[in-house]
Order: sequence, then C-alpha cells, then structure tokens
Amino acid sequence: MAIKLLFETALTDNSDTDIETVGTLRYEPDGKLYKWVENISASVALAAGQPVFYDQSLHATPAAMFQGVLQVATSADLSLFAGIAMSAIPYGEYGWIQVAGVSITALWLNSCSNDIPVGASLLLVSGAGALSWQADTAIMGSAPAIALVSVASGESVAAARATMLNCIR
Repeated sequence: MAIKLLFETALTDNSDTDIETVGTLRYEPDGKLYKWVENISASVALAAGQPVFYDQSLHATPAAMFQGVLQVATSADLSLFAGIAMSAIPYGEYGWIQVAGVSITALWLNSCSNDIPVGASLLLVSGAGALSWQADTAIMGSAPAIALVSVASGESVAAARATMLNCIR
C-alpha cells in the first residue's frame, strides 16, 4: 500500500490503466480517505455511490484481496465492505473509492418498516447496490457505515445520504 502526495487523477476519474498504483491511499484536507482500486466485478460496471466489497475468494493472497473491489455477489463477501465508489468504474478499470470520513454520495434505501435512525449501522441490501438498515440486526455505532441522517421507512429508491465511513483498508 502506497501513500502519495501528488495525484494525476481527480477523485471522480477512472482509467483503463493503473495510473495511481493500485492500493494507493489518498488523504484529503477535509479528513476523508480514498483508495485507488481495480473493478474486478466480472463484466459489471460499478455505479457512483455504490457500496463495493473485497473478494473473499482471494483470501489466500491478502495483498490481492485488498486491491480489487466488486459488486457483492455472495453473502460471504458482505463482511469485507471496502467503501463507496466515487464514480462509475467499468469492469477491469481503476478508480477511487472512499474508505473513511463523511460520505455524501453513499447510496441508501430503506425497505424495512422502521425509520433509519441517526447513528444506525448500515448494511448492504443483497443485490441492491445500496446500503440499508435492518432493525433486528443493527448494532448502533459498530459497522463501517453509520447513518448521519434519518430516513423514513419504506423508501425503495436508492438515494445519496450522509454516511460516516470507516472501512477495511
């Protein structure tokens, strides 16, 4: 993992070449932290604001596991939340994900019958490409994504919401 001071790309750029060196961390003055990763989600473009995950099947080579991200494919990958995609990243290309700090682009939906309270631990709704809250399994303040705003129950459209991130780097 490398830390650079000067970058060739904006946070919303992506590239078909590894311009920034995969695994590079980017600290911004506002306290947010980003990581340059490859989209390894077979033939799937990642969307801006979408939660992305590390591929647990690569656990035998941890260095590789933490350099590429994917759209969650199996429940086994849910425990390896990597961050929020900063832009649309086509399959096989590189781009930035936000891994720490306040995100205003993280996509949420709330398909449960309870409101999402401020401070709730957000989880992935399987296959939805958005974070949500499960009243029966939420543990306040313990997840890598924490709700910073409240959302009414039953919202079925993914929307960008303020979220505190502290993901696996």
